[in-house]
Amino acid sequence: MDGEGKLSALDAAFLFFERPGEPLVLGCVLELERSPGLCELGAALLRAVAAVPRLMSIPRRVPFDLDRPSWTPDRSFSLGRHIGRLTLTDPGDATALAEALEPLLSRALPEDRPPWDATLIEGGAGRPAVVVIRAHHCMVDGMAGLRILDTLTDPLPLAGESAGARQTTSHRPRAGASVRAALAAPGALWDRVKDVAEIANTAASLFHDDQAPRLPFNGALSPRRRMAWIGLDLDEARTIARHGAATVNDVVLATISDGVRRWLGRRGTGAAKRLRIAVPVSLHGDDDPTGNLFSIMLPSLPLDAAAPLVRLERVRTETRRLRQRGQPRAVAFLLGAASALPASIEALLPRLVPEQPVVNAVVTNVPGPAETRTLAGVTIRALHGHVPLFRGMGLGFAVLSHAGRLSLAATYDPEQVRDVRGLQRALQRSFSELRRATRAAGESTGHEDRVPPEEARPPRATKRPQASAAPTPTPRRARGYRTPTSLAHAAELVAVTTPPVRRRAAGNQG
Repeated sequence: MDGEGKLSALDAAFLFFERPGEPLVLGCVLELERSPGLCELGAALLRAVAAVPRLMSIPRRVPFDLDRPSWTPDRSFSLGRHIGRLTLTDPGDATALAEALEPLLSRALPEDRPPWDATLIEGGAGRPAVVVIRAHHCMVDGMAGLRILDTLTDPLPLAGESAGARQTTSHRPRAGASVRAALAAPGALWDRVKDVAEIANTAASLFHDDQAPRLPFNGALSPRRRMAWIGLDLDEARTIARHGAATVNDVVLATISDGVRRWLGRRGTGAAKRLRIAVPVSLHGDDDPTGNLFSIMLPSLPLDAAAPLVRLERVRTETRRLRQRGQPRAVAFLLGAASALPASIEALLPRLVPEQPVVNAVVTNVPGPAETRTLAGVTIRALHGHVPLFRGMGLGFAVLSHAGRLSLAATYDPEQVRDVRGLQRALQRSFSELRRATRAAGESTGHEDRVPPEEARPPRATKRPQASAAPTPTPRRARGYRTPTSLAHAAELVAVTTPPVRRRAAGNQG
């Protein structure tokens, strides 16, 4: 994709909806074994910029928003305006890192340059380092950001192999593949009727006051942003998913629902019965390196189910029900219909959005690299996603996999989420109990997929890719599919055939 042209309606919406103190910026935190050095990091960034010209363009708004903003090449582009360096104060621990991250995550990106930056955070000689990459949501969504990360990093070299000698792709089939296939298929009359009914139901649900209970983190946002995360074993999550005929995404959502339930209970505010979330469903194909291409599912997660396997089953039933009803297609229709609005009307919509959100939180789940990656020749130990917080949502989650590990990262407003360590412990305990319940159920039934005891599991070594391993091809997007760009085009999306429901749908992770 070149560096010029108008923003899509969805891309422009992220510019229109941003307001002071609420930067709509997403990003990634890369934990490295050591600092690569600022010059080496700059060289890697220049490689990504060369591969994605959009990184050298500025979104320019039209006076009075009479038309959508346009991407304009930055004729004075300088990498020095996008890269920075910080040094952690002693002792350089997690607390010092959290304090260093807060000003980065809290500030908006400058409007006079392409909307992205990268910051190297060093902890001193011989200590691990962190790189924080941020981009405005008008430029990328989660999957597009991952594509850029692929151009920025390399697979861990084999013995005797130079860094960057091999390029692989880490992307796997996603839930959006079935949505794209459905959008391109001829529709039967009954399917059209069902889609119309789901579109009406989804639109109505966005305005029901009782859909999203007001939780302690659903107040007016402060300008402060912080991050905290826990690490989970991806193989264990897959084992739990197989045992419950669920997806890894279901396992993560069940972990979040119980973690939030425990955390609210400790605060004495555990009366809510459900947690309504927004889960983006990617619609990206192979030729979409930047921009926003996604639909949304709006599941309600149980906050009143304490038994781990019961909770997982309820989550699995809810997400499967929404897929069967075609909710992602319904939301795609609504987004397409909104794209038919004049830019001046679209720019006024933020004033009509209520302060009380229609969902409690956003949960994104992006399948990251399956193999260990390097940045500027330095091994990446972990990847953590950062999601922006939007009006009335003081807590959001980003799930990102890398080399057999899952990062469950929370972006939060510290004025609303004051006990984040308690939330981390609750999430970790919820996953552990789900793992133990799965193991116990497997032992009682002789299930072959039961989880091995922790003490019997050998320590995880750094994964090194095999020389003979071939990259997994990314499925091509359905021929003829285009993102909804007008009301007439959006109307065509109603006439689609609901794809057959598989026992394990192709979810973001599982």
